Amino acid sequence: MPQVQEQRLRRSAQTTEAESDFLVEPFRDPAKAFDPTELIIDAIARELSRRCGGNFVLNRMEAAAHFARLLSTRTTARNAQMNAHQLD
Repeated sequence: MPQVQEQRLRRSAQTTEAESDFLVEPFRDPAKAFDPTELIIDAIARELSRRCGGNFVLNRMEAAAHFARLLSTRTTARNAQMNAHQLD
């Protein structure tokens, strides 16, 4: 029963569209690209639970927010790098 409840809670804590832009393309076989977003968010949520306890849904929401912040930082850095090349 706890697994079923956990799966339902995972579905209810959906990630945003911006978070799903994270794609990993293996060097050896780019055709096997995958989106590790859910795995990363789950890992962060598990670590939050381990260190701080708390509610699974809230930890997952917090984890999604941290992941979104990491992606926005990555996007901001990439945009700054592209803008620097355009100034040349």
